[in-house]
Amino acid sequence: MERLFQAAVVVFVAAAALFFYWGSMDGVFISIVLACLSYFLSVRFQVKARLEERARTRELEEADLDDHIPSTEKEFIPDREHQS
Repeated sequence: MERLFQAAVVVFVAAAALFFYWGSMDGVFISIVLACLSYFLSVRFQVKARLEERARTRELEEADLDDHIPSTEKEFIPDREHQS
């Protein structure tokens, strides 16, 4: 999806250059705005993909840690009688 938006950026910038050549400043403005919108949407999809990958990695790491957690709580609670 991000490649689609990146391609749209190129198309809109080319359209802006064409509108500038023709002297249509309204067309230039609209094309540049759409190019910026497409660019930020492509960045949004990249960030979203990275966050999802990070979440998957974190879930796998937590699943690996869960395998090593002792089954009883006694191993986690220090003996208070021996601490004094």
